[in-house]
Amino acid sequence: MHERTSGTSRWDAAPQLVLVPVRGIEIANGYRFGDLTDPDFSVRGGKGWFMTIGATITEQSLSTIAGFWGARHE
Repeated sequence: MHERTSGTSRWDAAPQLVLVPVRGIEIANGYRFGDLTDPDFSVRGGKGWFMTIGATITEQSLSTIAGFWGARHE
């Protein structure tokens, strides 16, 4: 990011390795470099190690969950 009026320049890079242990679940681990601070990104808001966990929920995954619990109660 470069702001022309003040000449301020900030940069950021966050390479990461993403693992998908099962369909619909992602685990990402990486390291954040740069001088851009973002308090929404992490507690420290700057560079350092990070890990995120994500899940994908679709209509198909919900019907599978409902079928599983329905089959258990029959």
